[in-house]
Amino acid sequence: MAHEKTIRSNHSRDVATEFDQWVQAGRGDKMAAGHRFATQQLVDILAILRGRGSAIVPDATVLDAGCGIGWVLNDLLSSRIALGVGIDLSAEMIAIASSRCQLPHISFTTADSTQLSLETNKFSHIISVESLYYTPQPLATLKEWLSLKAD
Repeated sequence: MAHEKTIRSNHSRDVATEFDQWVQAGRGDKMAAGHRFATQQLVDILAILRGRGSAIVPDATVLDAGCGIGWVLNDLLSSRIALGVGIDLSAEMIAIASSRCQLPHISFTTADSTQLSLETNKFSHIISVESLYYTPQPLATLKEWLSLKAD
């Protein structure tokens, strides 16, 4: 078990370093622009499905796992939700996300999405755009995220 934690820790550190370098190279905004269209379509489809209970509603609490520069919460969802928490391994990405955040119900923090210390059953929605495959154990990560999902 200790060996597994060391592997996770080393992997997380390597990913964080890589993404910090991407920010310094200006890739944070490029990644957001590249993913914005598809993510906006998803949010719009969820709005259409609202009557079926699967939409992001005004009292929603949203975790954005692997939030990068925070564009999903800051730009797409901030006016539609009650609470948004963005997490990312990259301190550089979180610094940009936080600097662009102007709303008290949206927050960003540097955290490893595979080992979260957040309150269980807190979030009505969990979103992750292009980050799950950077985790060393995607299935374990999904289980971790589901423990945070409200019933």
